[in-house]
Amino acid sequence: MAHTEQDVLDLMNYTRGFKTLNPEQEYVTISMGKVGKVSRITADVTGSSWSFASLDEASAPGQISLTNMKKIREILDEA
Repeated sequence: MAHTEQDVLDLMNYTRGFKTLNPEQEYVTISMGKVGKVSRITADVTGSSWSFASLDEASAPGQISLTNMKKIREILDEA
């Protein structure tokens, strides 16, 4: 679980670096907890193959509902 913003940024940077070195490899990295939510939203930017959203109630800290994830992705895709 991410404890600080730096934990999240470190994971996102490591993920991006790994994807650069291994472009054919599929994998997922996600930071958990409230501070880690941004890693779930930006998975495609950092190189993760997919992210995870909950259908109803979150089953892990920092999970975003599918409804909210769709809204967020729609907003980001408009930009």
